[in-house]
Amino acid sequence: MSVDDLSIAPAPAATPLRAYLDLDLAYDAKVATDLSSRVEREAKRGSLSLTGDGDAGAISAHLTPEMQSWLGTHIGGKRQAALTAIEAAARQIRGDGNTEGIVAEIEEDRLKRESTQRLSDETHRFYDRHKDSVDQLNKLQGEYDAHRADLGDRDAIVPSRWVEWGLPLLVAVPEGFMNYGSFVALAGLGVAGLGLTIVAGIAIGVASWLAGRFWKAWQYYMRADDDDQQQRGLRMIGLASVLLTVALGFVGYARFKTVAERAMELNILGLPAPNPVIATLLLLMGNLLVFFIGAAITYILHDEDPLFAERAAKLATCRSRFDSAKRREFDRKVTDITKGHHQKVERMRLRAEKMRRKSEYDAVVEDMGRLSAKDHEVLGLLQSYRTHLIHAIEERDPTFRINASTRERQTGTASGTIGLAEFATLPLHLYRGVR
Repeated sequence: MSVDDLSIAPAPAATPLRAYLDLDLAYDAKVATDLSSRVEREAKRGSLSLTGDGDAGAISAHLTPEMQSWLGTHIGGKRQAALTAIEAAARQIRGDGNTEGIVAEIEEDRLKRESTQRLSDETHRFYDRHKDSVDQLNKLQGEYDAHRADLGDRDAIVPSRWVEWGLPLLVAVPEGFMNYGSFVALAGLGVAGLGLTIVAGIAIGVASWLAGRFWKAWQYYMRADDDDQQQRGLRMIGLASVLLTVALGFVGYARFKTVAERAMELNILGLPAPNPVIATLLLLMGNLLVFFIGAAITYILHDEDPLFAERAAKLATCRSRFDSAKRREFDRKVTDITKGHHQKVERMRLRAEKMRRKSEYDAVVEDMGRLSAKDHEVLGLLQSYRTHLIHAIEERDPTFRINASTRERQTGTASGTIGLAEFATLPLHLYRGVR
């Protein structure tokens, strides 16, 4: 036997999966301590931005710069090589029609990232087209939120447009029923009497609406330090007073003439007749009662701060227009992308299910299970790092805000940041789709 025959054969080279699995991720190991050492440095940053779901080059969504850097330095290369090797082994297994084998977990992540990227692209395109609307919406939202905070975080009372226009009519209708007979008798013509009835009813209805709004916003209009608002308030209640006075004057005259003529007829017949003045005043009390009821309803349905209500109405109108454009131009595409994604995933799962029936596929399933178990160790370190980072930031600034991903910022809301508590709950998931 020669010396060469006695030589020890070289050990087989470690597989890419073994290289990833052999990473020492113990909390006191070099890889883990490198991550924990980054907490203090990152906690001092003036701002933090997170990776987005589907961002190119990101192993996971919701990562801080240091988390992303650590993954790229210690995890990404070995893990990517392991995934590539597992997928290559799966391709060697042939399915129906001599199709290449696939790894369901990898394909599902790949399809998810593809769908997410398409959604992100559509989102960017939509918000780029409507940037002015988004800016206006954010501006109005900011003004409303600031005003709301000044008023103790209460919401504005804003009646619908139908209610706003309907309030004067609510008063005009019963006023019309009460006044129609007198105006017809006064005019001598049904059409003329109807016209006078409508005009007087609308005048009293508008007066009631103006008075109710003025009384509800008394403190707003009659501030001693704001002459302009005082003038607006005085003009409002002055106009209401003029409309009410003139309208009741016409009604009173028509009523008095009608009652006086009736009293004269009764006197000629020798029957007791009512006093025309008292009878007219009693009838006018009904008109005033309707006026005050309308004013009271207006009082209840309006806000005591007209500027607050005006801002709320502008915000609602702007948001309604934006949402309408979003439904018309964006939501349909999102539905189509989501539907297409579900169809692709379903087809992929059917194909993968057929692959699992082959005995040689068991090794692929086993390797993916080992890789997933290692991923859980990595995620455990990232979760721990995030917890320590949040605690460190809280000691410096409990109100610290973190920038969300680009796609999450483009929502048409006033803020594109999240608090520390929300950051702590964001899911972490290591993508398995090889890119």
